[in-house]
Amino acid sequence: MAKEIFFCSSIRKCELNSYLGNLICNFLKRNGFILTANSADADTIVINTCGFDATRDNEALSLVNHYIDKYLDKKQIIICGCLPKINPSLNRSEDVVKKVILIGPKDLYKFNEIFHPQIPIENIEANRIDEKLIDKKYFRDYGHNIYSILICQGCVNNCAYCVIKKAKGVITSKPLNKIIEEFKRGLKLGFKHFILLGDDCGSYGLDIGTDLAELLNKINKIKGEYTIDIHYLEPFRLEVLFPKINRAVFKKIYAIRIPVQSVNQRIIRLMNRRYNINKVFRIIKEIKKISPSIVLRTHIICCYPTETRKEFMSNINCLAWKYFDEVKFFCYSDRKGTTAAKLDGKISKEEKKRRLAVVEKLTDQRRNFVFPYGEKIEIEGVNFDKPLNF
Repeated sequence: MAKEIFFCSSIRKCELNSYLGNLICNFLKRNGFILTANSADADTIVINTCGFDATRDNEALSLVNHYIDKYLDKKQIIICGCLPKINPSLNRSEDVVKKVILIGPKDLYKFNEIFHPQIPIENIEANRIDEKLIDKKYFRDYGHNIYSILICQGCVNNCAYCVIKKAKGVITSKPLNKIIEEFKRGLKLGFKHFILLGDDCGSYGLDIGTDLAELLNKINKIKGEYTIDIHYLEPFRLEVLFPKINRAVFKKIYAIRIPVQSVNQRIIRLMNRRYNINKVFRIIKEIKKISPSIVLRTHIICCYPTETRKEFMSNINCLAWKYFDEVKFFCYSDRKGTTAAKLDGKISKEEKKRRLAVVEKLTDQRRNFVFPYGEKIEIEGVNFDKPLNF
């Protein structure tokens, strides 16, 4: 009888994490294993995790601890995703951790060692939802028309606040011709919308002698009706790559996520990010001129150490926001092992509460604002009638 596997995930809002969940589920089903919706029936528990910030770390640990406490000495427990690299201790005793299997994002070969499959995980397709193989409740559904292509993992940047590099490491890129093959296969299958996935798509190719500009220019030569979504493009890499990208490419791009994180140059330097924000905004304006319909998204980290109220408000009031179709706010939280965690000038919880209340109020007025992710802070009870002196 085939083994029954219970698969669950601590997050469904991360495209890369969902891609990994899709890959694992496809791997298990194609090799004859049964995905069960009841953990009690399973021989093995597979938990897909995220550790991007303190909140997601805690959510992942809560899920992991639930199944460890329930099944540690009864079932095989596999913990995959970013958490095993970011927080390998799981905040548990060494004896407990030894009894579970930890698999990082770049250690997927371990699934072959565990399950001895006929089809190894590196030969499994994860570009699309195969409804014959996968129950969609196990991961995020992007829709039937979207074809995902993982082009790279890791990055070349050293942002002071980030722990993703701890999980993914330096850039590892998929060969350019392999990506083109996947893209053409998606077109033949009838897909019209493609997502290029990477922790930083802008870092693509720097380990194999190419770059994202060359990839996009080659994709642009492929005939057909299609649009492209670029998952993440770090602003400094945008500065470097923009002059090399064929302008016709932007006509085929549906959306780009460009996480500027702050509009204040002092904070940007403190984050150990290298771009000139005004130059980035000029490029964004030019992109909008080339393709007015393109969807531009960004992230802002608020309450970064030493951030003044004036700098906080400049992130909200910057005129350049009219060039972004979505502004997603994240509330800063310390991550162990990062440079930012060692900085003085931390924003107090009470001050964070007041600032997040400002953002929440503005989300009702600006449809392109998304209320903060990150550290969870209850903001009820903030009195807007009392001057905040921002």
